[in-house]
Amino acid sequence: MKNFKIKLVRRGLYKRPVYNIVVSRVVNRNIVDAIEILGTYSPNYPNKYVFINVMRLSHWLSVGAKLSVPATRLLSLIYS
Repeated sequence: MKNFKIKLVRRGLYKRPVYNIVVSRVVNRNIVDAIEILGTYSPNYPNKYVFINVMRLSHWLSVGAKLSVPATRLLSLIYS
């Protein structure tokens, strides 16, 4: 079984970050081989939102994917 990791990938404009929550293969720290996009997170104040496909997230966690530290923090803020 290959190693999978659920992590945040930054996209967006300068000083307006938007993050995709993706499942990627663990190859290298700097190489993101995204398999599936699970959701989106925008930390900007007026339009702050989080969208996560919970069914797909639970599927990948049951397969054995591991959460990165920022993804763990984000999910703990949402589900606490």
